[in-house]
Amino acid sequence: MALAKTEKDVLLEAITVYGAESQIVKAIEELAELIKALAEFQIGKGDAEAVAEEIADVRIMLEQVEWILRESRGISPDVIEEYRRLKIARLQRRLAGRIEIIQKGQTDVE
Repeated sequence: MALAKTEKDVLLEAITVYGAESQIVKAIEELAELIKALAEFQIGKGDAEAVAEEIADVRIMLEQVEWILRESRGISPDVIEEYRRLKIARLQRRLAGRIEIIQKGQTDVE
């Protein structure tokens, strides 16, 4: 009887069995499928379930890509998280600027 594997074990095994390069190609394919599902959803031809399924596939592949980058290029999860935080902070600044413009526009109308 096989022992239960963690999700991490399964993802790392996929990299070992299929190879890092193949998993990066697979990640690209899954991203393309998500793009297609989103495009179809946007024009009313697709459904939210299809988008949700593709998001799950992309998340699985991104976890593997992160591990590949860590092992082959020394990119730690902390580096990725720092970029994520910086981009969210940039978005916050952009939103604050946009809200200010909208508020000024409303004030000008009154």
